[in-house]
Amino acid sequence: MENESSVLRLRRKLSELSREYSKEKQVQPRSKSASGRLPFSDPNGSFRYRRMRRKVDVLRTQIDAVLQDHSLTVTDVNNLPKDMIPTRDNQDIPSKKKTTTTDDQNLVTSELVQVLHSKQTRIDELEQRLKQVEEQESQWKMKYERECNRCEVLQTRIIEIEQELLNRKQQSKILGQLQTDVKRLNTAFDALEVENTQLNVQLSLARTTHLSTRLDRFRHELAHTCHESLC
Repeated sequence: MENESSVLRLRRKLSELSREYSKEKQVQPRSKSASGRLPFSDPNGSFRYRRMRRKVDVLRTQIDAVLQDHSLTVTDVNNLPKDMIPTRDNQDIPSKKKTTTTDDQNLVTSELVQVLHSKQTRIDELEQRLKQVEEQESQWKMKYERECNRCEVLQTRIIEIEQELLNRKQQSKILGQLQTDVKRLNTAFDALEVENTQLNVQLSLARTTHLSTRLDRFRHELAHTCHESLC
């Protein structure tokens, strides 16, 4: 690994990153939900996005270093494995050895740019999905807060109604007691009225008897006085 050239090293990392990108696309298919608006949520999407972003940044730095590296030799190019150097015209490896270092660098750069473009496209897609998820989360949060406020208002109203019902029950109980007391008072007044009537009758009889007795006595005294006067 210590004697590995810059081109070979970047080629190897390019292949690894390409394979990882292919696996990433298989893990996260670009499907939509039943509503057709938002993609399915991926709980590990944010972690994979950050990991892929870091690798892309590192690869960009290495590409810049290769573009500035002018010490590549033909031996470095000839030492590259066959499966690491894609061909454009399906020629054999001897024909590749005839290419110059600049052509090889341009080919590597072109392929790296394509991979970076694919990675950037994937990053943009993930950022767009993340933005949509955040917007949806914000909407649900606002809706949840509105529902919480509504529940608090309803709960307060329920407490007020329960208190009002309790007060009405107490008032109804007091009213029932008052009605019972009124009935008792009416019964007592009726009894007093009957007793008063009886007393009035007795008083009237007593007065009549007393007056009759006094009248008889007065008549007797008057007759006795008249008799004495005549004698």
